[in-house]
Amino acid sequence: IAALLALCGCSSIPNTSTLLLGGDVFLAREGEPLYSGDINPWGDFLAIRRTMDDSFFAVNLESPLGNLREDLDAESLAMNLCAPSGSVKVLTDAAVNLVTTANNHLQDCANSGENSAAILDAAGIAQAGGQGEILYKKISGRKAAFITLNDYSAPYELDSILSQVKLADQNSQLVVVSVHWGQEYQVNPTTHQKELAGQLVNAGADIVWGHHPHVLQPAEWIRSTEDGHKALVMYSFGNLISDQWMLPDALRSVVVSIEFDQEGIRKIMLIPVEMDFSSRSLRIVNNAEDIQWWSDRLNLDESEKGYPDIGFWNSKGD
Repeated sequence: IAALLALCGCSSIPNTSTLLLGGDVFLAREGEPLYSGDINPWGDFLAIRRTMDDSFFAVNLESPLGNLREDLDAESLAMNLCAPSGSVKVLTDAAVNLVTTANNHLQDCANSGENSAAILDAAGIAQAGGQGEILYKKISGRKAAFITLNDYSAPYELDSILSQVKLADQNSQLVVVSVHWGQEYQVNPTTHQKELAGQLVNAGADIVWGHHPHVLQPAEWIRSTEDGHKALVMYSFGNLISDQWMLPDALRSVVVSIEFDQEGIRKIMLIPVEMDFSSRSLRIVNNAEDIQWWSDRLNLDESEKGYPDIGFWNSKGD
């Protein structure tokens, strides 16, 4: 069999491929790294990540990498998330494969676009950050398309974005649209978010991956009125690792494991996580009482007939 595979140039691939999606990642503030020395912000999540080393891990990077701008007043400096180049190690520690940078902090560093791209490339981390840019990546033998959209602080032509989504749908097994949108610290998505989500799904999106509000927002399945496919819309993942200790909601997030094949999404697993103040790291939420908060907030029906299997991770594997 091995000889035949070598002769034909083909190889077996697993029944499904797995994508991990996470929320906002902060690496620095006011030019100072948030995590140094013995502090590893990934905490308990690292053990899970190591058991899923074949999966492709993508996060929204709020902190561009490079040199801090010199033209900042005190107020602007306090909101600046530019991280020194060495902070990229935080990403490699968790084997992050891709970051999206289409957000309102893209210009926090001097020449941040050029510097971030070079630093990420040297670390072996892919970057998607152009308005409507399509980035194709192979995940366990299957092609996934990532499209970035900054709906919060950058202009764009909607028809052009939808055309890009349609193109990606024709050329991949999974279409993920990363959207920076919504209102900060608001529990619910806006009417605009809901309308835009429907348009993206009708164009071919399988996953709408939302960020910017910094808190976890409800999720929902949307069925395309064009071809009937079912798409998972996560309006906001919230903060994955951050320093926003002032608001409990801003410390709670979810990492979503998505199994897919050539026919689409097969299984969704939700991994509830929370930043712990004392250790400055993630802890896994793993008891029914605590998980209820995540279940209520996401408000996602886990048993809707005809939709992919969905459930929460737990250490017992139940």
